[in-house]
Amino acid sequence: MRRATIRPLPRKLRLCVMLSSLALSLPVAALAQPASGTPSAPTQSYALPAGPLGAALQQIAAIGGRAVLFSDADAARLISAPVSGQLTELEAVNAALAGSGLTVAGSADGALIVAAGAPPQTVLVIAQRDQAETSFQADYSKTTTRSGATLREVPQSVTIITAKVLETQQVTSLQDALRNVSGVAFSQSPQGLPTFSVRGFTETSTTTNGVADRGSTQTNVYGVERLEVLKGPQAILAGAGSLGGGVNVVMKKPQATTVRDLTVQYGSHDDVTLAADLSGALTADKRLTFRLIGSDARASGTTVGYDGRRDQFLMPELRWKDAATDVTAGLSYGKQDLPVPAYTFATRRGAIIARPDMLLSNPNDGFDSTNKKLFYQFQHRFAPWLTFESRVQRSLGKTLLHLYTPYGLMYAGTGVNAAELGTSPFGPGASDTVSRTTAGDHFFNANFDTGEVEHRLAVGYAHTDTDSVQTQRSGTPVVVRLYPPSGYAFADAVAAATVVQGIYSTDQTQKAFYLQDLMKWGDWNLQLNARHTKVVNGGRTAIPSSHYDVAYAPNAQSKTTPGVGLVYDVSRNASVYASMAQGFALQNSNLCGGGVAPPTSTRNKEAGAKFGFLEDKLSLTTSVFELNQTNLLQYQSVSRCYALRDAQQTRGAELDMQGQLAAGWNAVMNYTYNTYRDTGMTGRLFPGLPKHKMSAWSTYDFQNAALKGFGFGLGISATAHTIGSSSASSQFMLPGQAQIDASLFYRRGKWDVTLGVKNLADRVLYGVSTANSYIPLFEGRAYMLTVRRSFE
Repeated sequence: MRRATIRPLPRKLRLCVMLSSLALSLPVAALAQPASGTPSAPTQSYALPAGPLGAALQQIAAIGGRAVLFSDADAARLISAPVSGQLTELEAVNAALAGSGLTVAGSADGALIVAAGAPPQTVLVIAQRDQAETSFQADYSKTTTRSGATLREVPQSVTIITAKVLETQQVTSLQDALRNVSGVAFSQSPQGLPTFSVRGFTETSTTTNGVADRGSTQTNVYGVERLEVLKGPQAILAGAGSLGGGVNVVMKKPQATTVRDLTVQYGSHDDVTLAADLSGALTADKRLTFRLIGSDARASGTTVGYDGRRDQFLMPELRWKDAATDVTAGLSYGKQDLPVPAYTFATRRGAIIARPDMLLSNPNDGFDSTNKKLFYQFQHRFAPWLTFESRVQRSLGKTLLHLYTPYGLMYAGTGVNAAELGTSPFGPGASDTVSRTTAGDHFFNANFDTGEVEHRLAVGYAHTDTDSVQTQRSGTPVVVRLYPPSGYAFADAVAAATVVQGIYSTDQTQKAFYLQDLMKWGDWNLQLNARHTKVVNGGRTAIPSSHYDVAYAPNAQSKTTPGVGLVYDVSRNASVYASMAQGFALQNSNLCGGGVAPPTSTRNKEAGAKFGFLEDKLSLTTSVFELNQTNLLQYQSVSRCYALRDAQQTRGAELDMQGQLAAGWNAVMNYTYNTYRDTGMTGRLFPGLPKHKMSAWSTYDFQNAALKGFGFGLGISATAHTIGSSSASSQFMLPGQAQIDASLFYRRGKWDVTLGVKNLADRVLYGVSTANSYIPLFEGRAYMLTVRRSFE
């Protein structure tokens, strides 16, 4: 339930004194006001044109100073009627709602409640299903400003992929979901899971519900409400470690409306998933609700013969929500076992050759991970203009990578034209990592006016404490003939990797104070923010073979990162913006001139436009940007130390569109154009980063009576060609390629049945890699049948 709660401050009180006194005297009673517009109710002058309903309700609250609560889902894509004259808050809200089908009533604490249907005698503020669970479009971001601003008001490019999009695409991982976002690219190596980059930088922040979480992108898709991708460095939100952008996973929450959904899914290779989503009220007043989401997926194998994937997930939650307080607490458990993907090789001459017709590791090898999380989210409204939010998550992650790593094709002689021997060495390896993270974000939101300027101010404190221990083991390499295939039987990699190569432990703490102010004056929105972050790094490295065991003294560094953005509303459904943001990542190496290297930094300059079409049912964001990196380390071999230099520069243009094109016709699409260069090194190559990338996915529900309930989906994902290696002497080219997906579905009553086909044309598609010895291959044509039954 969204709050539109803005109230003028007494002129003689300074904001910092007011917030301090309120924090010391909690709890403060909410201000009660009458629930109806009686003759004694105060009036204000309103002159609001027709526009997005959510924004109009917020403006009414800003003028009248009384809380107006409404659901994002109810207000989404609705247009308010004009509001003008000397009116009470209730009269103004009623005027805005004219013709919308929504009604307004008062709650016990004086708030105005906007909801669908006839107004009841007593209004209960209850948890409702979010807009992201029911449509392709989301109007609000949960994290960009910590104020719940609409995407139109945010001076940066933000893309939200909703749970509804994930459902219609039948995605099985969040990595699959990120292809719906401009500016995001993937690469993969034989030593780990796929990594993604935003605007050309792999140092991206990953968060869950707005707090740091290394394992957020491994979250099971059935628990996800929305996936938010924030373009450009995100130091203001995440502190250190965000050079190119950030990904925030928002989990589904309990709701009062009964949900009883059972999903059964069957796909190629006997890939079977059973999932359940249960939610509803636990008390008669519907203020206490629960949600329980669980799933179990298992496949018998893969196309090339490895053991199939396994994915288990369980998330129970409880939520209490009334007009003033909203608190959710829960825990989650996820376990994934992913097989080794199919891959092939490229020769020195740059030719990608056919996949070897044999297994290149033990059938049981792959990537195993377990993630356990305990979390809460708390929000309380002390007054119509002041709220406090607190979010904390404790997570424990375990990852085991066990497989044989290819060293590359062997040759008779040297040089590009050397004869291929058709063999490759393979080294067994096992890497076991245990990590623990406690992260939190706590802030006050104050909505007030100074003259004609409306403020949405967030003042807060964020903290992250994480530590990890990684043990790497290896074994004796084996040389295997691949062409023609020898059918060599690889032993289990864990059993073969008996030598401990190294034990690496790291720990890091971050503490930060920040301030964000989104100011509105007429058609202008100015966002100012600053964050002061202190980071302390420590660790230990032990290499048994050389009797090396060193503990590193804690390295403490602080950095203040400012940011500014400006938005101008050209019309009711169009705005333009410009912004500047910074990011940084810590470095522990010693400089040639003495001392420890300062953080490597990025600065993003961006401009763009945002549009709402078809009565705001369809949104479009376009942007152009330049992202520059400084303070990159460059090793000086003679003096055995590091110097600093300017480095990567990414320039590009991005486009993201999502929403409803017509009745029954929904779509999400994106396009990326990026160029990369190193400003401090001539000739540097950027493998795995295509200049052009796009994807589009659309579904259509037939509207005529004869076909009512039936529909289809169609999508395409395409990338331009790109170089595959950072070495000019062993270069190869990944070709431009496109994947077509399609689906047929039937939705009627409590049944939802979807038959989907991935890679409809059964084309040979390559994943992105940066080495000749490992070029992943995507699956050929694959089928999936999903049946969902609602027992509400």
